[in-house]
Amino acid sequence: DDDDDDDDDDRHHNKKILPAEEGGGGVATLSAMIHALQNIQTFGYPVGIWTLPEVSYFGHSLSSAHRAGIEDALESVAPYSTCLRGRVFSNQGFLKLIYRQGSGTIIGVHIIGEDACEMIHFGMRLVQDNRTVIQVMSEPFTAVTFHELYVKAARLAVLREYAQAKIVQKLSYYYCHHRRSQQQQQQQ
Repeated sequence: DDDDDDDDDDRHHNKKILPAEEGGGGVATLSAMIHALQNIQTFGYPVGIWTLPEVSYFGHSLSSAHRAGIEDALESVAPYSTCLRGRVFSNQGFLKLIYRQGSGTIIGVHIIGEDACEMIHFGMRLVQDNRTVIQVMSEPFTAVTFHELYVKAARLAVLREYAQAKIVQKLSYYYCHHRRSQQQQQQQ
């Protein structure tokens, strides 16, 4: 019986799926959909879920990248409230870039918020074209759009890489200076 199978699926996910008009607010539905989609290979096309808020993604998540052996994968998140359009029209949501440390190559994009299902197509092109966070960081957007979030997330990723490089540089300097001091003390 098909209805029995649906009940089994609901119990399996520990979620009772209720539409908004039945008091579910769509939250349980969204949670169950995301859970179900996590195990589907969708790298050939973007996924968009027209809910409130909209949810879309393309490529790897951080966990799927790690499961695929991409250990240098990192993420950078730009909340909607960090761009002008988000501050004016809809500050609820975020855009997340999944990228490779060092090269900065973007391997996944995840968006939750207004126009997510439209914005994901730009993210798909970034992943398919092997674009880097440095390239996206310098991408000009002349209109006030949510696409500015791509630039914000890319800048945060580049700042993270720069900060890590500076920390390594300082630690390296400290180590060399400290070691030189120890050698001088031993010689005395």
